Amino acid sequence: MLIDVEFGALSRNSKQIVRRKCDRCEVIESIEYRNIYLSRSRRKSNADYCVPCARELASINRRNGICSESNGYLYFQRRNRRVFVHTQAAEDGLGRKLTETECVHHIDGNKTNNDIDNLFVFENHKQHMLSHNSIEEMAFQLFKRGVIGFNKLTGRYYLIQNNVIPISYGFEHIAISQKKNIIKSRLDADISSEIIRGIRIKIPIIASNMSTVVHSDFCIKLYDLGALGVMHRADDESFIVSEVRRIADRCQHVAASIGITEDQVGLCASLVDGGANIIFIDVAHGYSDFVLNFGRKIKSEFGVKVVVGNTTNTEMFKEASDFADAIKVGIAQGYACETKNTAGCTEKQFSAVLKFKELSQKYGIPIISDGGIREPADFTKAIGAGASSIMAGKIFAECPESAAEIVMVNDVEKKLYAGMASEYVQNLWKGMVKEGTCTEGGVRYLDIGMPVAKLLERYSGALRSGISYSGSCDIRSFQDNVEFVRIA
Repeated sequence: MLIDVEFGALSRNSKQIVRRKCDRCEVIESIEYRNIYLSRSRRKSNADYCVPCARELASINRRNGICSESNGYLYFQRRNRRVFVHTQAAEDGLGRKLTETECVHHIDGNKTNNDIDNLFVFENHKQHMLSHNSIEEMAFQLFKRGVIGFNKLTGRYYLIQNNVIPISYGFEHIAISQKKNIIKSRLDADISSEIIRGIRIKIPIIASNMSTVVHSDFCIKLYDLGALGVMHRADDESFIVSEVRRIADRCQHVAASIGITEDQVGLCASLVDGGANIIFIDVAHGYSDFVLNFGRKIKSEFGVKVVVGNTTNTEMFKEASDFADAIKVGIAQGYACETKNTAGCTEKQFSAVLKFKELSQKYGIPIISDGGIREPADFTKAIGAGASSIMAGKIFAECPESAAEIVMVNDVEKKLYAGMASEYVQNLWKGMVKEGTCTEGGVRYLDIGMPVAKLLERYSGALRSGISYSGSCDIRSFQDNVEFVRIA
């Protein structure tokens, strides 16, 4: 049986490594999905066997003269005629011969499972077909209720576990299951990651493109430490371009943000001239034809790396796969974001990231998990769920070196952290909140935290530990091997 995924959830030619348990000896092994598909097709069976068991069963069947038809039924030759195993088993169970009209039905649909408890005898073929039709009718009803889903990549239906309305889990709801450690020291774990296609960094953490998080000095500091900062756009264009030039003087990877209005093409040109080679299209609700077409235009005109988002909808991933170099996943999970309190749209971050895991591997497009990072464990779980990196604001805003202003609150120094859609930022940037809209961000006053170098060291150590607990040695094996348990 498959452990990690439902059979049919991946393409029949998928090379993704999945785990299967032998239905005979119960040994667990890792294997490419396409080999499982091929084995089941050859045997016309839903059972999975390890190689030794498969060979032994084949040998037993040959000795017993058992063969299989192309439709999966097992039979053996007796006096120049075929005797089907399920027919013989039913007759043995009933203690009599079947009539010419009676039909034997496999209750679980597995034509090689001929245990008497899995067999039912219908009086005629019509009743047998009505039984099969009832399964199809029930499946469509379950699809309408959201219990069964349809995968447009594979053209197959699959079971949605546990619920009619999907449950969304946050990092606080799940934990990593312990496995045997395979590395001598957690320091041996490789946490470098391809965060954007063609761009690999030592620490897969990105500081949010927020005016109360990053400025040029902070982006340079992050780069020197092995992480990445993305320059925000909430200021005068000439100032933003000058900040990007400062970053480009020292850094190989230079990331900057643009919006989607027509004038932003001109801003993008200035940023690229200033040294930017990674462009983040900065839109909270990133799933629209306009955003997707704008991203294609930027990619075509400037040839830079393009990161698009935000989304929690897997359909956007497929639609952006022709141009996007990374996709930001997450809506309204940021510490200063209030979209969930206004628009009412959000998903818990663990579940949001997890459903993109297979798509990321299929298309080779990295996921950036944006939001929901409150502690090192959240970072570790996000990477395990399938993210190539995480984007965070709050944890960086707390750093003494960040762009967040120090203010006095009840005679205590605090860092002022504000959402980009907050009235505070909009007034400083544009002089007002756009008429007909509502603010979707707030202001938070944070305790001053540890220096950014210490913060990155702590989070890096946490990820290395998580990798070791999962029985892995690097991020790719971590994502392949990790198992999660629900804790709340």
